[in-house]
Amino acid sequence: MQLGSDDFFTIRSEGRSVCARGTVAGLRRLFWARSDEGIDVLSNRADVLAFITKSRISTNSLIWNTLIPAAPHPFEQSTIFEDVQAIPAGHYALLSKQGEIRSSSFWTMPSGTAQLERTALELRLALERSIECRLTDGVVGADLSGGMDSTPLAMLAAEKCSRKITLFTTRSHSPGDDDMYWALRTLEALEVRKLEIAGHLVPELSDVPLPFSGIGDTRCDLDTPFVGVINRGKIERAAELLYQNGVTEHVTGNGGDEVLAPPPNYIFAPFTTGPRVQMSHIRAAIAQRRTNWRLALKCLTSNEAYSSWLEKALSGVTTGRIVQGPHYLERWGTGHLSAPQWLSKDSKERLRQEIEGVVATVHPLDTTPYRHSYIDAIQRSACATRSLRQIYAAHGVHIRAPLLERRVIEACAKTIPEESGNPWKYKPLMVAASRPWVPSEILSRVTKSDLSPTVYAGLRQNCRQIDALMSRGRLEDCGIIDSAALSMSMFGESAPPPPIAIARTLAIEKIMRDLGH
Repeated sequence: MQLGSDDFFTIRSEGRSVCARGTVAGLRRLFWARSDEGIDVLSNRADVLAFITKSRISTNSLIWNTLIPAAPHPFEQSTIFEDVQAIPAGHYALLSKQGEIRSSSFWTMPSGTAQLERTALELRLALERSIECRLTDGVVGADLSGGMDSTPLAMLAAEKCSRKITLFTTRSHSPGDDDMYWALRTLEALEVRKLEIAGHLVPELSDVPLPFSGIGDTRCDLDTPFVGVINRGKIERAAELLYQNGVTEHVTGNGGDEVLAPPPNYIFAPFTTGPRVQMSHIRAAIAQRRTNWRLALKCLTSNEAYSSWLEKALSGVTTGRIVQGPHYLERWGTGHLSAPQWLSKDSKERLRQEIEGVVATVHPLDTTPYRHSYIDAIQRSACATRSLRQIYAAHGVHIRAPLLERRVIEACAKTIPEESGNPWKYKPLMVAASRPWVPSEILSRVTKSDLSPTVYAGLRQNCRQIDALMSRGRLEDCGIIDSAALSMSMFGESAPPPPIAIARTLAIEKIMRDLGH
């Protein structure tokens, strides 16, 4: 029997050994720790194992999580607890009869050698099977943002069983956001097809909190730092509204940006369509990033190992030196790494010591740089979606993310990267896959909403509350940050820090408070 989804844990017994695994993207993850009695324990929650083993929070892990835009592989996927280890996504855990745990890979991302016409059919079938298995006896919710990730999924769910589907659209505080326009056009398309949905939930703008609002008000049931907590008020209000309307299963388009097209550094891998096409894609990337050919050609001809590249990229974290080259054109895809201005000197010294001892032994997720970046981006998206699930679950709603499931990922990864990453078309693989149920006028959208104005507005409105929270915070007590430097950064005469820097620091502060450490 072929299952429509792989969004579950698999556990099987072989003699006196037990094998367990999560999912290939890490949407369902496993962790392990050893108790005081010497017993190895597996769990799907890192904080539960930390409680059982009385594990302390790792200061070094917290410091890694402050890096901007994010900690690089493998540091981003580790837990924040000293004695709790994460089983990597796409790996199984084998508990032997001797009571020892080891992990090994059960999945490899397929090569991108198939034409888009073929993989679009595979993607279509994978999405149909995933949506069909979500149509339970109750009401199923589906995000309808108007974008090219959630809209095809919402329309597919409506095609399969419209009377069970409740669509959800969030209003935006940004006047330039055209998501609502496209969401309404999608509803018109459903009416033309005479598909009567169960309902369409659209909260009033006054009921949609700005980012950073009420960041320290309530406890979030998380086991890893999640930058999405800056939207905690908005997320919880959405979950409450869905549950009040009978929705217990909710489909989202999370993962679309990371799965449906290869990462930007695919342009440095050999093209199956030849060097002329490759040069045109590089030219497009240069135009989009306003950079130059010298940096592009340097990446194109480089054969630098990941460990060597990572050591150079991390050098800017402790020395303040910026590594040349925009992140869009980095060979290994991660881009610039920097530490926030308020990271303490002691924290930078801790990072420097760990970098010297660990970086040389780090291995990439794949030997091909763009495939490493592809897997890394998917795992990061799955990690964030997993945290989102934990918040929604506390309100009785279970989040489903079809785009982060195995068959969908494989169909996208099989596609020739220059076809699915075509810079002159917007998400061409999803467009081709969803053409049977999404009207051409909806598929013609080429815009993507920018949340930056809303984020900056929330930051301006809540900066005093953020400052008060951090000035008496756990990170200050642990010596990880200098709250005075954070205040100066936010209220000084120089340009304000990027919101992502504040969000990552707040995410760590929030989980430390929620865990009671």
